[in-house]
Amino acid sequence: MIIARVEESKRGNWFGPICAIASIPLDDKASEIAQLLKSRTGKLRDSKMMSKATRQKLLTKLQDALIWRIGYATVQDIELDGIFFAWSLACIRAIKKLPIVPDRVLVDGSCYIPRLNIPQTTLVNGDRRDYAIAASSIILKEWSDDLVDRLGQRYPHDLAKHHGYGTAQHRQELAQHGLTPQHRASFCRKYARESYS
Repeated sequence: MIIARVEESKRGNWFGPICAIASIPLDDKASEIAQLLKSRTGKLRDSKMMSKATRQKLLTKLQDALIWRIGYATVQDIELDGIFFAWSLACIRAIKKLPIVPDRVLVDGSCYIPRLNIPQTTLVNGDRRDYAIAASSIILKEWSDDLVDRLGQRYPHDLAKHHGYGTAQHRQELAQHGLTPQHRASFCRKYARESYS
């Protein structure tokens, strides 16, 4: 049975798309991934438990150990239909890009993906319980941070520093510079000047 893992990134961001990764681990790489991601205590480490330098060091090996594809939903999708719909759209887009149709999908978190015609199982804290989800979270974190950084280069907001998260610095930037077309207005309008200028 082929089980794809699905993980998301940037769900709570104020800036940029919501992203998802669908991955299928290669059988001969399973033990290698598990060893790479184990902490000193034997627990799995996900992207949130690692520095950028550590993620970068592991990235190529993890990419080579999975069949993986990324999908995303735009700020317009989020603003028009809400974050849950946009999340499901990003997940479905990632799954549809896989070169193999999985028999089942293991979704990190507690939410099932609506309109997905593949059996699915949810796994709360999956990025700390399943080695392939943990590996996928690292790939997606690096990919989505890079996307936000590239989108942010045209604006005065320091996206490379906070990657679009709702930090105190980001709030100050919104107060000073306003919203850009890549900001999720429904998430952060109250902190911003009327518009980007």
